[in-house]
Amino acid sequence: SSFATVIAGWARSGLPGGAKAEKAEETLERLIEIFEETEDEGRKKELRPNTVIFNAVIDAWGKSRDPRAGMKAEALLVRMQEMAADDDDDDDESMDCAPDEFSYNSCMNSHANSGHRNAARLAEGVLKRMQDSGSIPPNTISYNSVLNAWSKSKLPGAAERAEQILLYMIDAAQSNSNVKPTVYSFSSVLNSRAKSREPGKARRTQAILHMLREVYEKTGGVDEDLKPNNYCFNGVLNACAFSADFDDDERKDALEVAVQTLNEMQNSPYANPDSVTYGNMLKCLANLMPPGVTRTRMGIRLFETCRDDGQVGEMVLNEALRAVPVKAFDDSILKGGGGGGGGAIRRRRGR
Repeated sequence: SSFATVIAGWARSGLPGGAKAEKAEETLERLIEIFEETEDEGRKKELRPNTVIFNAVIDAWGKSRDPRAGMKAEALLVRMQEMAADDDDDDDESMDCAPDEFSYNSCMNSHANSGHRNAARLAEGVLKRMQDSGSIPPNTISYNSVLNAWSKSKLPGAAERAEQILLYMIDAAQSNSNVKPTVYSFSSVLNSRAKSREPGKARRTQAILHMLREVYEKTGGVDEDLKPNNYCFNGVLNACAFSADFDDDERKDALEVAVQTLNEMQNSPYANPDSVTYGNMLKCLANLMPPGVTRTRMGIRLFETCRDDGQVGEMVLNEALRAVPVKAFDDSILKGGGGGGGGAIRRRRGR
């Protein structure tokens, strides 16, 4: 209908996210109002609001990243459920707007992107409502939306909850392939662990990476949705780099995990070190090792490898200069390699 076109137009407009969604919802409200006031049966059929139109508005809120997005989307979802419960196929006043998979998943995504303190719990509440509906079982996208919410959460225990959901997906997938985890599921849990402030997170992220590799290899290495990638390896290195606030033993262990992870990545058929890898690894040296000869040697060796791989970028330069005294970079280190970066360090060395 023309209303659906207008709603889609508002969702794609150049307005700020929240304003787009508000305009789309105002259009939906106007459609419902006209539908209820219209007496002509033919016109009523043309105007009848349906699931697709409601979904377009929920999706607009999901993409808005507005702080109100989750609550706005859930209010629309509840309204759809109530309208569907009151629906009577013989009643010309009824609306064909029962929620479907997209409705629930988009609502969970709206919570995940809202930045609300309790977004993850609210998203999981929508997942529970989906489970309780009986007619629309959650799928991989549903669980991944909740994992995404937990990966962004700052609540205590967020990492543990994310991992519990992942383990449930792995177990449930043995009898229901519709909920099998993907590499995105694992990446979300890695992110959640990396952001946590709990000791042992370096080892735990490494264990999750190894779990991913094991699950992937059990498929015979044919399920591309589960194939480990750079993002996963870099997630472990990121967790290691941000383990500096713990005690000496924890920092040493995190550095050991980082070195092991880089070695695994260099020998992996699934991934190759990139500029983020080297940047994170140099950050590990700067954050986890005391200044001195050993750190300088490791940093220079790592920078040379990065240079020879053509992966020197701004992050690598910044972290190299944190890990290694600028005067330690001589001309033989700075020349060669396709990645550049030597000029920037020379300029800083000359200051």
